[in-house]
Amino acid sequence: MGDQVVRIALVGHCRPDAFALTSAVKDAIEGAEVVPVNESGGLGGAFDLLLVNRVLDGAFEDEGGIAMIERLGGSRTCMLVSNFAESHEEAERVGGVPGFGKSELRSEKMKSALRSALGLED
Repeated sequence: MGDQVVRIALVGHCRPDAFALTSAVKDAIEGAEVVPVNESGGLGGAFDLLLVNRVLDGAFEDEGGIAMIERLGGSRTCMLVSNFAESHEEAERVGGVPGFGKSELRSEKMKSALRSALGLED
């Protein structure tokens, strides 16, 4: 990505989770711009990665995060944030990239998943 600022959308996360995710993502990806999105209209921006909550908090046209990932159909890089392994399997099956759970914030798994999704070298 060179010197370009990495833009990451936190899609459908409640305020406390968005705060924790923002801090963890900024620690993992230096210089990242993290933007909370809690309505479908906020997805119009240019984002390098969408971190999609399994249960969407806000005003979205989709029933949940997996449905959103499926609808976006590979047109956007989407990663599910969920503590449930079966939800990750489903999200990847419908076009998402491997993600992590909220219980894995600041872990090597989270950092690796983010860097991989963004095409950044370790």
